[in-house]
Amino acid sequence: MMELDDRIRQLGGIAVPDLATLDGAALAQRAKSEARDSRAAMGLAALAALMIGAASGFAAQPAADGAALLPFGPAPALTPLVHLAKR
Repeated sequence: MMELDDRIRQLGGIAVPDLATLDGAALAQRAKSEARDSRAAMGLAALAALMIGAASGFAAQPAADGAALLPFGPAPALTPLVHLAKR
């Protein structure tokens, strides 16, 4: 326990820099830099999403027989328009 008390006394003796001496222009410059970096990252992510979407759209092939592209197929009783289209 004595060692802990000694360490706390050592920390209490360390001089703390005055926060009033911080330069406002330096902080503003850093904020501008971080904002620019975040805009660049968001732009890059948007461009990547657009390219992935375009690539997947071009890669999709239409159905060869013209059938509806539904994951489980149309339910016969619930799709009268599909039945009319087959006639």
